[in-house]
Amino acid sequence: MPLAVQLLCMALGYALGAFPTAHLLARAIGRTSLETSDLDTTPQNATIQHLWERQKLLRTQLLVAFIDAAKGFLAVKIGMILGASIGGTETFAAPALTGFFAVLGHNYNMIFRHAQQYGRGLSVVAGVMAAINLVPVVVFALCWLTGYLVIRRNLYVGVMTGAIATPVLMYTAPEQLARSFMQVRCDTIAPFTFFVFILALQVFVRHLEPIRTMFDIDEHTPD
Repeated sequence: MPLAVQLLCMALGYALGAFPTAHLLARAIGRTSLETSDLDTTPQNATIQHLWERQKLLRTQLLVAFIDAAKGFLAVKIGMILGASIGGTETFAAPALTGFFAVLGHNYNMIFRHAQQYGRGLSVVAGVMAAINLVPVVVFALCWLTGYLVIRRNLYVGVMTGAIATPVLMYTAPEQLARSFMQVRCDTIAPFTFFVFILALQVFVRHLEPIRTMFDIDEHTPD
């Protein structure tokens, strides 16, 4: 694939991933963040206004997750088009580059620096993988559910379980399983397996902070 096509894939993927979905929608509903910590500390005798705010925030979070997943999905499709039309051949490299840089732009946003606090990349990764191969998405969901139900009922624990287990399971899975659901051309399975690993690594790194916070709270909570 020509260098110019590679650079174009990187630039378009990063720009698409950097679109500040959460920041814009948070401002649209009059909030500075989509975190629920301020609502979680409200007393039990919650008012109708409080319940309405929680419902509005939940709907906004779901909308952000959907749009972010769409960013990842679209990035891969753009890479497929660029690789086939400009690069002259359909390869795994072009959609992988745009997908990876979409996640990178979402997690480390150098275009909209004020929006950098929002990105952890899970939804974008889901969109990227859904456009390439659904198997890792299903494997991650099952691992997340296992971590949440078996290890600890915490969303971040489930995410970390999925981020660690998914690349390992994909590496050991039968090659035919991955090939059966492959939506882009991939002559050998090794690049795809490595791609799953680097996306899982991004998810893992971006979720270290909330995991540390959770353990810090546990340490300061009396038995």
